Amino acid sequence: MTKPLRVGFVIDVDEAWLGGINYYRNLVTAIYDDPQRRVDVVLIVGNKVHPNQLKGFPPVEIVHSALIDRSGLPRRFRRRFLRLLGRDVLLQRLLSKHLIDVLSHYGDVVGRNARTSVVAWIPDFQHLHLPAHFTDLERDERNAIFHRLASNSDLVILSSECAQADLVGLYPEAASRSEVLRFVPNVDVQQSLPSLDELQQRHGFRAPFIYLPNQYWAHKNHRVVIEALGILKQQGREVKVVSTGSPTDYRNPDHYPALEKRIAELGIGDRYIRLGVVPYSDLLALMKESVCLINPSLFEGWSTTVEEARAMDKFILLSDIPVHREQTPQKSAFFGIDDAAKLADLMWAQWQVYVSENAADRAWTGLSNAHAARRTAFARRYDEIVSRVRAEAH
Repeated sequence: MTKPLRVGFVIDVDEAWLGGINYYRNLVTAIYDDPQRRVDVVLIVGNKVHPNQLKGFPPVEIVHSALIDRSGLPRRFRRRFLRLLGRDVLLQRLLSKHLIDVLSHYGDVVGRNARTSVVAWIPDFQHLHLPAHFTDLERDERNAIFHRLASNSDLVILSSECAQADLVGLYPEAASRSEVLRFVPNVDVQQSLPSLDELQQRHGFRAPFIYLPNQYWAHKNHRVVIEALGILKQQGREVKVVSTGSPTDYRNPDHYPALEKRIAELGIGDRYIRLGVVPYSDLLALMKESVCLINPSLFEGWSTTVEEARAMDKFILLSDIPVHREQTPQKSAFFGIDDAAKLADLMWAQWQVYVSENAADRAWTGLSNAHAARRTAFARRYDEIVSRVRAEAH
């Protein structure tokens, strides 16, 4: 029997980027759900990481090291060696000690031709497409990091063909060392989800509703939904949107207050209901019980919301951006990123379909039949990528 490949993931916990942790959790879960698994995952985390921050990962090996903690002397020594030698020699020693064959999805430099093969992950090049949403320093830092990844990794994983095209345009020398791995989420509806009555009592709203599950970052484009609700109100059409997600945008702290002001100006506070951050079980239940979903984003690397809608066989209204076109679930319709009138028409059309159906017709029938197969293909595609990288290194 072939010995499993030991693949390490450095989990540098950042509460401001929950999507990153969710991505790793989903990928590792997909790997371990595959009965033909050929990979053993090792999570490499800081000493200060609380077990709750790793909740939901399969029972994998976990290595704790002060090298991964965001503050302290070990991290400073790592950075100093990296500047002097161009390689993260302290991390390499840790990887060798724990017999890691491939370091996956890492965002810093171990160095090409190191003892451990390195597979980098670049989710997207948003700073190129929406430069105004980043400071000059952030753009420079992202350019520097992506250049190092393209130059020093054995292979770069991209989340979409759109992102791969950006990589090839910037770093053509990395084209032959890049692969697209399209994310498929773990939608766990086997867990006990709250009922519609429980959701309404807990969060203080009444069905029916359209669901918008995006963080309140400026590029998520909540404003077009708010304007569409204002148009519907003017037309005498009562449609309700339930929104979840953190109201904090560290780049633009005035963004959420400006949206609140616009909601008040349009008089739609009773139609645009903000629940803030909710447990994932509530999020899935809201999807399940909704009329449809919306993702109005100006930019996505690969939209988890779209994939969750596809998995749950829900209709979704999508902003007309390239990556949404690349994803295009069967049950979807598109609107321009600034076209609130078109979005209002689409929202009303889905609302009318919903209210015209009886309860039996509206009943959720479970996950898409294709979801399990797509998730297995996701895991095996990853297995194929890391196995090939390791084989080529020997």
